[in-house]
Amino acid sequence: MAEALRTVRTSAAQYIATVAEPGDLGLRESLLGLGSRLAAVWVPTGVGQLFSAGMAAGLFDAVAGPGYLDGVLEPMVRAMEERLRVHAHRGEARLDPEDELSVRTAALAFLSPLLVALLHQHGLSGTTCRPLPMQPFLENLVDGFVAAYGHSEGRPQDSPLDKSDTDRRRKH
Repeated sequence: MAEALRTVRTSAAQYIATVAEPGDLGLRESLLGLGSRLAAVWVPTGVGQLFSAGMAAGLFDAVAGPGYLDGVLEPMVRAMEERLRVHAHRGEARLDPEDELSVRTAALAFLSPLLVALLHQHGLSGTTCRPLPMQPFLENLVDGFVAAYGHSEGRPQDSPLDKSDTDRRRKH
């Protein structure tokens, strides 16, 4: 199981590369796009099953756990760290790109609620017992992240909350 999980890193390398690269997008748009793409592929491509099964197999298992980390979770976290470093270098995120702990903390701060929400909705059948509208959830998550980590001198479209964001959230 551990070796099978480690091989995922190779087969998912192309997707992981897209997680690391924000393109020309500012912080808010970059994170919204990433979250939307992950949510869109979670069920149809089996990404959700991979995350769920790997985590279940790896928890409290000294062999499968590191295999899951090496092959699935850590490549995602490291790619997210790289994306955030790009935003920090551009002046869009209040992070020191050389401070490994701060960048890792920020990456986990973004990915953790997103992954838990996807597991809740799809792995645990939350869509049937407590549906979570994914797009408004993502907007709230990203706006909170940008409020915490976004740089005030970043791109104008990256401001944490503008009037249209606030009005839109009141409707949901």
